[in-house]
Amino acid sequence: MRRLEEFRIYYNHTIHPELVRLERRRRRLLLLVVVSAVLMLAVVVFEIYLQIIAVTLFLMMLIGVYITYLLYLIRQFVITFKPHVVNLILDFIDDGVNYGTLVYKPKQSIAKDKFVASGLFNSPAHVFEGEDYISGKIGELDFEMSELNVREISKVRERLNYVFQGIFLCTRLKESVYGTIYILPRVFRQYLSRSIRYMRKDGNESIDNLIRNKR
Repeated sequence: MRRLEEFRIYYNHTIHPELVRLERRRRRLLLLVVVSAVLMLAVVVFEIYLQIIAVTLFLMMLIGVYITYLLYLIRQFVITFKPHVVNLILDFIDDGVNYGTLVYKPKQSIAKDKFVASGLFNSPAHVFEGEDYISGKIGELDFEMSELNVREISKVRERLNYVFQGIFLCTRLKESVYGTIYILPRVFRQYLSRSIRYMRKDGNESIDNLIRNKR
């Protein structure tokens, strides 16, 4: 509860003012787009009225340069908005006692070979897309995570089937562990039948019934 209250204070003093500033910038860009559209329409009408090729070409060049600059401003706002806000949140989190420095890379993702090596999905992952990569340390554990969109080519139809869509987290224990432990959610058991068959084929055994009996 104390940490939540600290975040409320941090949000009110740091994140909210920044969101207000970004919202003002967004509105200015929107106003600039509207004014630019009106001016461009006026320039087009002026060109039609003059009917002078040299002047028309010159004005078209100016319009082209201006549109390029306007698109650049919009793109810069879009690609920097989320990283800026996410980094503010991570700055608060990694100030915690058990957290190391958290690093955010919006265009990066967990490597495909790590996803495949996990053995959770037993898929070649023909289409592997990801973003919003975060890495850091919690206690003694180094971790990395990212949003993934993984699909594979269907064996029966000419389409791509979804394998995994969501947040994938990877970490490594400091202690030496013998064997492999897979923890699978029961609600998705029907969708992981192929992975379960692969795990059993590899010599793994289910302890689901053992856990239920102990309850």
